[in-house]
Amino acid sequence: MRKTILTLCASVFAFASINAFAQTEAGHGFVGAKSGIGFSSAKTSTKVGGKTTSDPSVNAFNLNLNGGYFVIDNLAIGGLVDLGVGFTGDDSAVAYKVAPKVTYFAPVDSQFRPYANLYVGYAGLKTTTKNQTDNKTVSERNGALAVGGGIGVAYFLQSNIALSLELGYDSQISNKKVAEETVTTTAGTFAPALGFTLFF
Repeated sequence: MRKTILTLCASVFAFASINAFAQTEAGHGFVGAKSGIGFSSAKTSTKVGGKTTSDPSVNAFNLNLNGGYFVIDNLAIGGLVDLGVGFTGDDSAVAYKVAPKVTYFAPVDSQFRPYANLYVGYAGLKTTTKNQTDNKTVSERNGALAVGGGIGVAYFLQSNIALSLELGYDSQISNKKVAEETVTTTAGTFAPALGFTLFF
């Protein structure tokens, strides 16, 4: 009886593992989301002439949606949409990114699947600030080339549901005319992210 139960358990785990591997075969697809929420409160205060002032708190939210279709086994072509919003006092910033994306899963028949992805697209930023002298609100828009990618591992909870942990890199390159001179700004960021993915 014990031998039968062990054989049954081994068969179930093998079947789950095979199904997890099959989800990245050609003809399948996936949709996923990654998000991060960050809050901070200023602890710095300044006292001038008996008047004390402190920096405002900062609140931020970011949501990343992505998806893809496996054109060949383990290689998916798709895209991503990223939206970030931040507030501090009377100032705010809204950032977004849209890009095609390529994702490759290592051909490992396991519940743990290493992967890597690359993307090239467009990033936009709108900032709104209030001038303290005349209380006028000033808005500015900027655009940039977004290039990035990441490496991570997906853990299949079931054959079509996975959690992921990824270390990603994002680089944004923008050009701006200042006094007839072209100013190029490059900003790069490394950041870890947790994700949730559905395979179908």
